Amino acid sequence: MFNSCESLDEDPPSLFSTESVSSQQSIDAAMNGLYDVWHNDVGAMFIRNLLAEGPMPYTKSRLAGPSGATWTEYSWNPATTNFLETIWNRSYTMIGISNSLLDLIPGKLEVDIEERLLAEARFHRADMYFLLVRTYGGVPLHLESTTDIPIDGTSLPRNKEEEVYAAIIEDLQFAESRLPSRDQLPANENGRPTAGAAKSLLGEVYLQMAGLNEQGLLSTGSDGYTLAEAKLLEVVNSNNYGLPNIQDVFNVTNEWNSDIVHAYSVVRNIETPTLFPWAFGPPNSPYNGGLNSFLQFGFLQTYYDSFDVNDTRRDWLAYEYIDRNGDVITYNTPNDGIDLGFVSSYTDAETGMSMIKYSDPGQGNAPLTHATDYVFIRYADVLLMLAEAQVKLGKNSLALMNINKVRFRAGVDDLDAITLDNIKQERQWELGLEFQGYYDLQRWGDVKKAFDASPAAKDTGTVWHDGLIRMPLHANTLTANTNLVQNPGYIKN
Repeated sequence: MFNSCESLDEDPPSLFSTESVSSQQSIDAAMNGLYDVWHNDVGAMFIRNLLAEGPMPYTKSRLAGPSGATWTEYSWNPATTNFLETIWNRSYTMIGISNSLLDLIPGKLEVDIEERLLAEARFHRADMYFLLVRTYGGVPLHLESTTDIPIDGTSLPRNKEEEVYAAIIEDLQFAESRLPSRDQLPANENGRPTAGAAKSLLGEVYLQMAGLNEQGLLSTGSDGYTLAEAKLLEVVNSNNYGLPNIQDVFNVTNEWNSDIVHAYSVVRNIETPTLFPWAFGPPNSPYNGGLNSFLQFGFLQTYYDSFDVNDTRRDWLAYEYIDRNGDVITYNTPNDGIDLGFVSSYTDAETGMSMIKYSDPGQGNAPLTHATDYVFIRYADVLLMLAEAQVKLGKNSLALMNINKVRFRAGVDDLDAITLDNIKQERQWELGLEFQGYYDLQRWGDVKKAFDASPAAKDTGTVWHDGLIRMPLHANTLTANTNLVQNPGYIKN
C-alpha cells in the first residue's frame, strides 16, 4: 500500500478529447475522475497526513527500523523512501486532470455552472501545488493539459518558489469568487470546495509566505500578514462556521458540522475508506485501531502532560481504555498478562500514545471500512491562523479574542495576554495529526528546534542539515526528469 502503484484504474480525464467531453454528464464524469484520484488512493492520503505530522517533537512510531524511522526520525531517503514519489506523482496527476478540465469545460455549459466547475478545478490545482511547494520547495509549474502519464511535468525544470506561490494565489482568487458559499451547497455535495474553503486556503497561503519571507526564504514583500488577516476575516465574517462541542467535531454521525471548512467526504464501504481509525487507534481497542503489523504511530507522554487537566482535547488521546477483551489498558504501564496486540520489535519504554480523534465506532479492526472524513481545514484553524497574523501585526487584543474562542470551546481558561508561542502551542493542542504540523514549523522557522527536541532523531543519530526544512525528491523522479535538481543536503539517489 505504501509503495503505491502510480497507475490509475480508470482513464483519467487528461486522456479525454474535447469532442468526447461535450455534455453535462460527460463533464461530471471527468470531474469525478479528479476526486477519485485521491479518494480511491487511501495510502496516498494517509501518507500526506504522515509526512506533515510525523516529524514533530510530540510524535513517534513504535516500529523499529526504516519503516518507523521514515516518519519520525527525519530519515527520508531519496532512493528508498517511496512515499516521496507517491506524493509527487499523485499531486501531478491531480494537477494534470485539473489542467485538462480547464481546457475541456469552457463553452459547453451554462455560464454559472461552467464557472463553478472551473473554480473547482483551479481550487484543487492550487491545493496540490501548495502541498508540493511546502514539501519540496520550488517545483515545475505545469499549467497546460497533457496526455503524458504520469502527468508530472516531465522535462520541465523547477520554478522558483515565488512563481509557484503566485500561481496558487491566482487560482484561489479565481476560485473564491466563483464557488458557492457553505450555505448554498446541497448536503449531498459536501465534498466539493466552497468559497469559504478557498478563502481559508488563500489565507493560509498568505500566512505561509509571510513566515518564509521573514526568514529570508522567499521574496514576496512585507504585506503577507495583512493579506492573511483580511482573507481570514472574510471567513469569520461570513457567519457560515462555528465551534460545536469538541467531542462532536470528528463524530462520523455529525460530519460537516460548522467547524469543518475543507474536507474530503468518505462513505463507509463505498470505494472511499480511510485508514486513520485503523492506524491511529489503540491496539485491540473498541476505537477501531491498531495498525499493529506496520506503523503503530503515536504521541509522546510529554504531549499528553502538556494539556491542562480540564482540556477536553486531551480526551482525544487514549491514555487509558478498555480493550475488546474487557481488560483495562493504561498507557506505558506493565499491564501484566494482557495481550496489547503489538507486533513490533521496538522496545523503547516510551511506546507512543494512541489517537482516538478519528475513531469510527463499531467498525471493528478491519482497515478499509471506516467513514471518517479527511479534514484539512477547520474553523478553529482559521481562528488560530487569524490570531497568528494579528500578533504579527501587533493587534494583540484581537488575536487574544480569537485564540480564547478556541480555548473556551476546549474548556480551559482564557489567556490574559498573548505571544506567538501561545499560538504555536495552541495549534499543537488543537490540530495534532491534522495535516498541519510540519508546515507550521516551516512557517515559524522551528524545524531545527523540533528536530533537536525529537527523541527519535537523537536516538538514531540522524544528523541535522538545513535541507531538512524540505523533503528530497525521489530518485525515480530525478531519473524521469533530468532537468530537476535535488534539494540541498540530500544525495541525488
